[in-house]
Amino acid sequence: MKKVSFLIIYIIFISCSSQRITMYHYDNSRYDGYEIMCNGMKAFFNKDDPAIHISKVSSVILKNEMKQISEKLKFSKDDMKNCDGYLYYAFISKKDTLYSDYNLDYWRNKNNGSAYKLNEKVKEEINEALKNVKVSQNNQ
Repeated sequence: MKKVSFLIIYIIFISCSSQRITMYHYDNSRYDGYEIMCNGMKAFFNKDDPAIHISKVSSVILKNEMKQISEKLKFSKDDMKNCDGYLYYAFISKKDTLYSDYNLDYWRNKNNGSAYKLNEKVKEEINEALKNVKVSQNNQ
């Protein structure tokens, strides 16, 4: 019986943890230092930058949207050399990293970019995660 209970708990843990996405948000509203361009995506991962906010989002809906965007980007012909926009978000799901503009309408991965209109429910989840991050930073 203990083995069955352990197995059920393990399956629940694995199914929940696989839905987690790490979201990096560049907030230049308080730190007017620079903009993150397509050729400078590594700036999202500078742990010393106070303008980068990191949060974990557990959402099946967001996970599914990220898969759809990733699939669309595989067939995109847009090249990094043509990118002239600013990036404000990075989403990491397992080994896949997607970057987006401020409006969450244009998406990039390592080499490609494409327009993609997010589901409004997903945008609400992202905004809620950002509110939670900002509130916790203000309470420090």
